[in-house]
Amino acid sequence: MVRLFSKLKAIDFFKKIPSDLTEATLAGAWISIAAAILMTFLFAAELAAFLSTTTSTQLLVDRSPQNELLKLNFNISFPALSCEFATVDVSDMLGT
Repeated sequence: MVRLFSKLKAIDFFKKIPSDLTEATLAGAWISIAAAILMTFLFAAELAAFLSTTTSTQLLVDRSPQNELLKLNFNISFPALSCEFATVDVSDMLGT
């Protein structure tokens, strides 16, 4: 198990530099704080966009000169509806 961990550590892309070779600066602190705030904001915005439901309604009538049947296409998504409860009933002017 120790060998596995040592091999995983060798793959680490972001290895730690010894603290005696680095110097903390005020500019680095501000950049870190700004980056953390930006990452938090972006995460919250993406989560809100993912959890929101958008509804769009578009209905167009085909006014072609021919007396042919009117083709209707519906694309409806019900994200919280189980498939066993989804049904479609179709009827025309005569009720058939």
